[in-house]
Amino acid sequence: MSNASEQARLRRERRMKLIREGGNDRLNRIRSSVGAVPLEKTALPTSVSSRELPTTVSPGDSEFTPSGSQTPSLNPNMPVRASEFSIPTPSDSPDLAKLLSAISQPNSSTTPVGKQSLEKPSPAAAVEGEQVDPKVAEHQKLWKYTHMVGIISVVAYCFFSKLFLLPWIITLEILLLSTQLAVDRNKLPPASLLTTLGAHLPAPYNTLVSKYSSIMGLVTQVVTDACFTIVLLGFLSRL
Repeated sequence: MSNASEQARLRRERRMKLIREGGNDRLNRIRSSVGAVPLEKTALPTSVSSRELPTTVSPGDSEFTPSGSQTPSLNPNMPVRASEFSIPTPSDSPDLAKLLSAISQPNSSTTPVGKQSLEKPSPAAAVEGEQVDPKVAEHQKLWKYTHMVGIISVVAYCFFSKLFLLPWIITLEILLLSTQLAVDRNKLPPASLLTTLGAHLPAPYNTLVSKYSSIMGLVTQVVTDACFTIVLLGFLSRL
């Protein structure tokens, strides 16, 4: 009877030793996968009292599998690196910071910022967006009204006095245009596409363009006065 109990005790010791070695092998594989120092195998003491061992222990009850067929599994207690699941912030990535700053800028376009500062606005856009000075506009209106009043006076006087109108109109235009040139000799011509283009030309040509613009303004005024005189004569002839 003593031999049977002794053999049963030895079988239980061998089973526990196999279970302990299998657990140590699995733990060493897990620790080696994360770069930790493997644990040394702890041998089971040769003499273990029967009261410290479980009464019913079998290989089926334990989760021991042979070392050749087992696969390493993740330890739930193993720390996970936060960098693998963290979202990059602008401070960590300079490219991301530049992208976010470009998106957040208002009136952003696809043109690079360096090129925007070098590009000059087109002359047509400058003329369209240019605002006329109120004083200049009032000055131009004053000259137009002066021409209208002078033409009405001369045409009415010559019509009712039965005088030849042409020399009187020519004399009036010479006086008005000479006075206008003398008053506006130090002023810039009215803003137009031609004057805007002339401002970007070299020194000899910008002065010529400015003078040409002034002359064209006077020619336009003469044509306007001639048309107004014809319309006024047609109106008076119906009386």
